[in-house]
Amino acid sequence: MLLEIYIRNYALIKELRWSLASGFTVITGETGAGKSLLLESLALLTGNRAAQDKPGDPNSKSIVEGIFALDKEDTGGFFQENDLDFNEETIIRREIIPGGRSRAFINDTPVNLSILKTLGDNLVDIHSQHDVQRIVQPEHQLRMLDMFSNIRTDVRRHEKAYLELKKKEKELLDLQEEQRRSQSDLDYWQFQLEELISAQLDVVDFESLKASVNRAENTELIHSEVGSILHNIQKEDDGILDLLREGKDRINKLKSIAPEFQSLSDRLDSLNIELEDLTHELNLLLQIDDQNSGEIEGNKESLDELNRLMYKHSVQSLDELKELKNSLEYKVANVESGIEKMEHLKNQINIARKDIDTLTRKLTKERQKGAIQLQKQLMSDFQFLNLENALIELDLRPKELSGSGADRLDIKFTANPGRKAESLSKVASGGERSRLMLTLKKAFSEKGKIPTMVLDEIDTGISGETALKVGEFLQKMSSRVQIVAVTHLAQVAGRADHHYYILKRSEKGQTISQLKHLKAEEKTTEIARLIGGDEITTSAKEQALWLQGKMS
Repeated sequence: MLLEIYIRNYALIKELRWSLASGFTVITGETGAGKSLLLESLALLTGNRAAQDKPGDPNSKSIVEGIFALDKEDTGGFFQENDLDFNEETIIRREIIPGGRSRAFINDTPVNLSILKTLGDNLVDIHSQHDVQRIVQPEHQLRMLDMFSNIRTDVRRHEKAYLELKKKEKELLDLQEEQRRSQSDLDYWQFQLEELISAQLDVVDFESLKASVNRAENTELIHSEVGSILHNIQKEDDGILDLLREGKDRINKLKSIAPEFQSLSDRLDSLNIELEDLTHELNLLLQIDDQNSGEIEGNKESLDELNRLMYKHSVQSLDELKELKNSLEYKVANVESGIEKMEHLKNQINIARKDIDTLTRKLTKERQKGAIQLQKQLMSDFQFLNLENALIELDLRPKELSGSGADRLDIKFTANPGRKAESLSKVASGGERSRLMLTLKKAFSEKGKIPTMVLDEIDTGISGETALKVGEFLQKMSSRVQIVAVTHLAQVAGRADHHYYILKRSEKGQTISQLKHLKAEEKTTEIARLIGGDEITTSAKEQALWLQGKMS
């Protein structure tokens, strides 16, 4: 249960520390004094998002902190799953930084709002003023039935599985569309790829091939020029070799005359050796050209094919052709793997649908069972709240599958005997809806394990004898669950174990809210004010005492 709440710099609340007890607690006060602010701040501790328009000191952060007494049997699993330290007195804190950003902590460990909300849903059931209006909405009705049936965890599991299924179905649709577009290009890609594979791009040396073809195309010129060179070197009488030998002979005759001619003779020897090597290589070149003449046509065809492919694909080099080939291989492989991926996705979707179907059937079965139990309990509680002639039906019907399952709940009601029960939005008055909501809250408190219930004017539209019944009803509920209620009804306040009054006052030009715990005499005076207004009469005080059971 909630032991204490501390609020600083939140809206009209400058600073407030509120210690709570078990049983039935009411909060009263003038309109606009800040009663609902207390409940809003408590909602922050259960994971609700912070409002952006709450006044306060804009230069300081807002803090809301709550201390909760926990049962390890009920909440220990949550702490273990989320790697959080469990304390029997757990502190939850929200901080709202100037600018609107907020942070959440559980026992000083930072957590995100989804984790905080999961814990908060198991600690406090908060009824806002809008819940009575929302009770007519089928989605809200179904959520309440799920709460009563204790299947909220199963619903969350179903929602997660449903979202995963929808994600896979969208992925399949996108892949099918991509495959449809790619399939029309596949034949063309494969044709282009086969051309490039046939060109053997990975083994061909384009520059060597180009040089080889260029040489082959100039074979005649090479033969002519090389032959002429060889002729000039090797011809008799005046060939270069003969002239070189003759020169060497003449030099040798001079070696004995002057020693410097020896070095000249050596150099002529070197020239002779070099010229013989050159002659040998020139002869080899002519032989190589003769030996490769059979490959010339093949090389020309290969070079022509490469040039054709580069022109066709608007590229300038063999490397660019290789990149194109790799790209086409990727595209073709992607189409082929896409087909495999589609089949894999289809199998996953079929499995997911079977799992969803199992979860959906389980939800429906539990809801059908819960609807029977809840309807019976509501009818029983109606007797106590002056609705003894009322009839309620929980009409659970199938609907199209969604995250919450395949069920639609329509709560039908009539307060008049002999009249057919119809949807709440058509027949139930505000007071009747309030009492129906109250009986639902009682059912939740008996069925679930939420230790604290917070009610913001759940008695709207109720007066007289019925208000007395509501006060007694809440008092009985508080024996099982901690009740904190904001009320304007003296009949309800008179039944409370603890009474707090919230008031506004001015401080340094600012309006602030304060919370006061009323002692016995103060409580009687406040209940008398609720009865007759600001002028407290003896009659009003006597009625106040009677409502508290202090007068017969």
